[in-house]
Amino acid sequence: MPPFTSPKDLERLDSVLLIALLIETLFVGNVICQIIPTQIFDKALLPALWFRAKTRRDNFFKPITFCALALFATITARWVMDTSRTFNAFILPERPYCVQAGQLTPAELAFSKLSDVNFVAGSAMYTLSAVLGDSFMIYRLWIIWGKNKLIIIPPIFFLGGIAITGTVVAWGFGKYDFAVLASNGPWIICSYLSTFLCNIYSTALIALKIFLSNRQLRKTHTRNGLDLAKVAEILVESAALYSCCMIISVATYLAASDVNDVMVTVNTPIIGIIFCMIVTQSHKASTKSSIISDLSYHRSGENVLPMQPFGVRIVTQSQIEDRDCGPAKLTPSEAKVLYSPT
Repeated sequence: MPPFTSPKDLERLDSVLLIALLIETLFVGNVICQIIPTQIFDKALLPALWFRAKTRRDNFFKPITFCALALFATITARWVMDTSRTFNAFILPERPYCVQAGQLTPAELAFSKLSDVNFVAGSAMYTLSAVLGDSFMIYRLWIIWGKNKLIIIPPIFFLGGIAITGTVVAWGFGKYDFAVLASNGPWIICSYLSTFLCNIYSTALIALKIFLSNRQLRKTHTRNGLDLAKVAEILVESAALYSCCMIISVATYLAASDVNDVMVTVNTPIIGIIFCMIVTQSHKASTKSSIISDLSYHRSGENVLPMQPFGVRIVTQSQIEDRDCGPAKLTPSEAKVLYSPT
């Protein structure tokens, strides 16, 4: 929310937040369709995870599955709280009539009450969604770099900054003190910057590792390099999208623009959209690579003639000496049976 010091700065906030809710509804619908299978998005996230676990005979309930379900819960909860806040502002306002001309509308007065439970809880859901999304990126970074603990130290500090600043901002909103709100400005900016730095750092190192692996695979003349390049492309595009959202959020906040209210409501479902894009495309590429590897293996073995089974008759020296009462010599028929295939 843009910084302000008096309710006069909240002019036409009702129309801005109504538009923000409509846009948020569209994005949340996209998240739901990408996580839960529908007729529009037949390749959703949960079926992709289930198919991958079934193909590899692996466990379905992994950290990535719990992260997807938690993101779905936080994004949906944020949308429900925003909808409830808007309903209370337009349908059930505390002051249903304007007393004087030029006075704030009942909806604006309702939206200006930052101590509202829906607004404070929605801010907490936004922080939790950001923490979940960045935690997923840090987990991916840790796995791709061979579980190297040193590589994830900087993003963990950024993640801690997101959690701390988001908690302080939500606490300030709950106080409904304009002095506290004015002091929340640096905390809000630090929250945006921490998210931006964590996203850039994790995505850059993941893309670098994929680039190095892709170059190594091309040297071995394999076809998996193309799929890794597609995964890296998805990562870079998602990082660029999320970074642009953070930059716009910071710029509109510093400019005290009402567009910041729209960006705050949109950022939450965008986290879920980016999460679904990365997971779905990476699993699709890995599954395709496995199929290509299996086909290449079977095709390479088509021209190889399998060795025919043959039998061997073993005749010991004691058996021959007992029979011939002489040195160990094989008869032509025994030698033929011993060394010829059946």
